[in-house]
Amino acid sequence: MKTRKSILAATLLAGAIVLIAKADNNALWFNLASGLSAVMPTSDTEQITRDADNVYITDLEGHTYNIKTEELVNATPGKSVEAECITIDFDGPDSRIGFPMGEVPEGITVSHEGTKVVINSTAEEGATFRLRGTTTDGAFKIYSVNKFNLILDNLELTASESSAINIQSESKASIKLVGTSTIKDAAKYNTTEGEKEKGAFYCNRKLEFSGDGTLNIFGYGGHGLCGDKTITVKEGYVKIHTAAKDGIHASDAFIMDGGYVSTKETGGDGIDADEGYIEINKGAIELDIASDDTKGLKCDGEMTFNDGIIKMNVTGNQAKGMKCASALTINGGTFEVTLSGDAVLEALDSGYDPSYCSLIKTQDFAMNGGKITATHSGQAGKGISVDGNAVFNGGDVNITTSGKGASYTDPTGTTDAYSSTCITVDGDLEMHGGNFTLLTSGSAGKCLKVDGNAVFDEEANPLNISAKTTGERILVSSSVYGPGGGGGPGGGGGGPGGGNQGDYSNPKAVKVEGNLTVNAGTFDLSTTGEGGEGLESKNTLTVNGGEITLNCKDDAINAANSIVINGGKIYALATNNDAIDSNGTIAITGGTVVAIGTKTPEGGLDSDNNSIQISGGTVVAIGGDNSPIVSTSQCYITYGHSSQLSSGTMLTLVADGVHIMSIDIPQSTGSRVVVSSPSLAKGDSVTFYTGGSVSGGTTFGPLTTDGTYTPGTSAASGTLSTSSWGTSLGSGGGGGGWPR
Repeated sequence: MKTRKSILAATLLAGAIVLIAKADNNALWFNLASGLSAVMPTSDTEQITRDADNVYITDLEGHTYNIKTEELVNATPGKSVEAECITIDFDGPDSRIGFPMGEVPEGITVSHEGTKVVINSTAEEGATFRLRGTTTDGAFKIYSVNKFNLILDNLELTASESSAINIQSESKASIKLVGTSTIKDAAKYNTTEGEKEKGAFYCNRKLEFSGDGTLNIFGYGGHGLCGDKTITVKEGYVKIHTAAKDGIHASDAFIMDGGYVSTKETGGDGIDADEGYIEINKGAIELDIASDDTKGLKCDGEMTFNDGIIKMNVTGNQAKGMKCASALTINGGTFEVTLSGDAVLEALDSGYDPSYCSLIKTQDFAMNGGKITATHSGQAGKGISVDGNAVFNGGDVNITTSGKGASYTDPTGTTDAYSSTCITVDGDLEMHGGNFTLLTSGSAGKCLKVDGNAVFDEEANPLNISAKTTGERILVSSSVYGPGGGGGPGGGGGGPGGGNQGDYSNPKAVKVEGNLTVNAGTFDLSTTGEGGEGLESKNTLTVNGGEITLNCKDDAINAANSIVINGGKIYALATNNDAIDSNGTIAITGGTVVAIGTKTPEGGLDSDNNSIQISGGTVVAIGGDNSPIVSTSQCYITYGHSSQLSSGTMLTLVADGVHIMSIDIPQSTGSRVVVSSPSLAKGDSVTFYTGGSVSGGTTFGPLTTDGTYTPGTSAASGTLSTSSWGTSLGSGGGGGGWPR
């Protein structure tokens, strides 16, 4: 093996042999008239000779390379380059383009003015270019016929009249990030006629990022990163620190399979896929959305999240965290979002049209997994807002809104109100599984608002919904609407006893304009503000299963046309109104119903048509009044206690010495009671007790059935009629009218 010689670093001079010392710069660059440089590491150099026509470079392995003297400009020291890679060094006043000695690149021509480099490549697919060094007045532009690789290696590149990196290619460009690179474009571009130049980093074809390095982008003249086709991030860190327009703009698609992407201080959207689609499979995204009416993630095609971490801070008014004109699907991933942007009233026709700051704004929506945690403090802030239909099959959703609502004049000239909403669906809603924690504290806030029909069940996964409102109602109009009941068109209820002045927009835990059907699931719904209702349907409300617990200021359950209960468990507590209120009829065929309203004239069960049917199930209704039972095929008792029932009182029913049920009265309420149970039979000797104690049995809310009872004080007793299903006990019976 040959011994390496000590060589003196020098510019190549005329003479037979030039010796060069092993230098810290590691290589000699033989700079050619073509603008390229052949590079030989000093550690691999055996000797250099020349004659009139050629310069000869011999390496330690005995290979000799020759360069035509007429092609050689000079030889200067520099950094080594990698095999099979063309390297552009931006250090110094002039850029240099180097390739390994002997690997003459075919199909590549170079032109450059100082540190502004333009490459034309017809090289075979897979050509690799490495950009490194520092310049404050440079640029890199490449025209390529075939696919190529671009390595950004600790590059510091600032452009003065163009994009920093401009790719004009007929094929895909693959970008590898090494170390930390920073690029900055000019505030104004001097774009070549017939070409496009849209950002600090621009590519007119597909663009793919890999590597473990970091790319910092400062976009002063356009987008930060822009691709006219698909942008894919597989690895690496892509950070947009500022952009005059979008942080990242992709015309066909933005795909993320790993790595990290962040945007901030953007004049436009964070990541915009234009008319294309967005697909997030892995990786992390962190977006700061501060400009008004901008979006964090936006596309007209489908938006799909399969995994990954998405963090956002949305402060712009009427801004959107994610906006999709098609279907947005969440199969997995973690979303952590803070929003504080306000709604904006935009003038339209005879009034205004509100535009909201939302976490998600989409045409259709589906969630099969993943976790959403969002906090919104902006005025009338929205969480998930769906223009079409929504389906939830699983996942965890935790949304808190605290922004206040307000009244306004809509485009038709009618006074209306807008308010914060955790989930809004303009079409139909299906919830087949998932865990939901929804809280709104703003005035007239809604946790879950549906303009179409809604179905709740557990077809895919367990369904758990906790929805709470603490805000007050909003006065929409001060007109007077008739005596009792509703508060006028669009107002959502007039308040206790009806007949009050004003049309109000009221807080709601769950509000559905169409039919509402509960087949399964666990619900914990509460409202504390005036007019606050728990579960509302503007048509028919049907419960076939599930477990529903409600604690509400206004009606706990309300329906415009009818309420049908075929199964499940319902504990409805209203602190200032009816527990279960139908503007039409109520029919109970099964399940367990505990309905506790307040004092006269409110009750446990209120049917505006005075039509309550009971043909099955366990039913307890307590309040100041209950509507009469008009049809039944199961024994029931109406009981009028001698005085109002106080909080903490236990009321117990025993039939033929067998404990039927005990109710721990949760609040001071009226004296009217309705009970029905399949355990009651005609001819039974029944007694109501107050006090005493119960053990064992089955407990749901304040109700215990089939336990062991130690008697307290007898309050009323009698025998169930053998000629009718209904029997009245105590003072007044609380309803009257027993059908035969």
